[in-house]
Amino acid sequence: MPRLRRQYPLMLVMAIVVALVNLLGTTFAWFVQADNVKNILASKEIKFSHRILEDFEKPDLVDPGQTVEKAVRAENNGTQAGFVRLLVLTEIVSQNGIPLPADSSVITYNDVNPTEWIKVDGWWYYLGVLEPGDVTPDLFSGVTLSASLPDDYQNAGMKIEVKMEASDIKKWSYRAGWWPQHPSNAAPPAPFDVVDSALSVLTNP
Repeated sequence: MPRLRRQYPLMLVMAIVVALVNLLGTTFAWFVQADNVKNILASKEIKFSHRILEDFEKPDLVDPGQTVEKAVRAENNGTQAGFVRLLVLTEIVSQNGIPLPADSSVITYNDVNPTEWIKVDGWWYYLGVLEPGDVTPDLFSGVTLSASLPDDYQNAGMKIEVKMEASDIKKWSYRAGWWPQHPSNAAPPAPFDVVDSALSVLTNP
């Protein structure tokens, strides 16, 4: 893996595995994409399938402060309508294996869509029904690293993992699958009540 230059460029790497995983190293280098889908409903008669999509073009080199296009969304590629939620996990480790902060002072997700997606307890929930063949609006459009990374980030590695869980729209599948700690026959307490109020009116008996 190439070393960071003095201005601390980072490498961006993603791998096609069972989850959408992006690995960043010493310079923004390349992405690979894949999905991790947990379906609450499975049936031999009905194909219930969702996947993660993204727009990305591999850059040769990107310095800190420069934005890398990465638009993430979900698609219903099955034959049954569903609800979806995404989890974005960011991890940065120094060249010595020491975990480093990976908060908004280090990395920024650009153009996050707060109207059709809402973040609750770490998860981003799409506030609509995803019909067969439909694609959600982008959750975000790109990634930008801070232009003034500390010395600790030189030669650091970074992993961004995006996971998806999908539920059918039958009452109350999403409650039972996503919030099993609460009775599914009653609206969950805050902060889940915000999501529940949006999805509950879209369910089928």
